[in-house]
Order: sequence, then structure tokens, then C-alpha cells
Amino acid sequence: MIYEFLIDQLEGVCGLTGGVYPPGVCIDDVEPPFAVYFFGLTTADRDLSGAVHHYTDTIRVDFIGEHYDAIFSIWAEARDTLQNVSNLDTGHGEYVFSVSCGAADADTADVDTDLMRKSLMVTVLWCKLSENGSGENTEEQNAI
Repeated sequence: MIYEFLIDQLEGVCGLTGGVYPPGVCIDDVEPPFAVYFFGLTTADRDLSGAVHHYTDTIRVDFIGEHYDAIFSIWAEARDTLQNVSNLDTGHGEYVFSVSCGAADADTADVDTDLMRKSLMVTVLWCKLSENGSGENTEEQNAI
């Protein structure tokens, strides 16, 4: 799935190997820095014939750590890494048309945990690759 590919890309960022988690992670058991991802809206964009041409997914990634400079550096590397995966077969059965990234909201500090948070909003345009290699959508894809 596209989600597996994006998580793989994030774990390739310096300092995040094995440190990319879904929502609900108990941060008491996690050494910073780490990232928490939230998959949001998925939109199926159709062509004039009504078939699904591609999907648009919005993902929020919160980078959390002890020092702002380190979190900003990881955030910038993740942004650059994700923006450079356009026009790429993911290896998980999808093709990525484009990725755009931007700051989600203001950076924050949690006084209870003494950790900093910097968020990244990621918008991905992608399509499923057909299993038969012809590039045509399957009946399952058309039903979405």
C-alpha cells in the first residue's frame, strides 16, 4: 500500500530508523526523536469515463524530539526525501505522480514531557499499478 511506502521513506530519514509510529503510540516507551503519522483524507480522482485515474492522500507527520534544532533538521530531511519520490514505482504496487509538503501548523513544545513537535503535511497523488501490467484499471479499481 502507499502507506507502507511512505513509512519506509520516513524511516530512511536520519535519526528515524525504527522510529515511525501510528497514532496512539505510548511515548513513555519511545526514545526521541520519533515521528507519528496520521493518514487523513483519501480522494479518488476520476477521468472523463468515470474510471479512477489516481488518488490524492493527505498525511500529517509529527516529528517529536528533545531539541528544536534536531527536529527541524529531521523535518527538513523528511520533506526533501518525500518531495523527491515523484514519478516513481513504490515497489508496493503503486505509482507516485507527485508529492507536496508543507508546515502543518506552528511548532510546539509540551511542557509535561519536555519534547518539541514540528508537523509536516504531505499530499500524495498516486495510482495503483495493474496486476496484469497493461496499465489498465481492474474491475476492483473501477469500483472504488
